[in-house]
Amino acid sequence: HFYTPYDSEFNAVKTLSGFKYEGASWNVYLTSQAGSIPVYRLFNPRNGDHLYTTSTNERDAAARIGYIFESIAFYSDASQP
Repeated sequence: HFYTPYDSEFNAVKTLSGFKYEGASWNVYLTSQAGSIPVYRLFNPRNGDHLYTTSTNERDAAARIGYIFESIAFYSDASQP
């Protein structure tokens, strides 16, 4: 799965990789809001997968084993499951 709040990124990934749109997963924020937490996106260059996490420990551990930190993908409501 690939998650993005940006139409341009969605269209590029869908066109280039053949991802199938499955619908919206949850509502996110593009900037930090009260009660939101950052969702970090990392890329695995060995297999092309992405890892999404809200944990800085998991982000850092993944980077140590070869994942490339891309960015804060978006911010999620901390009360969302």
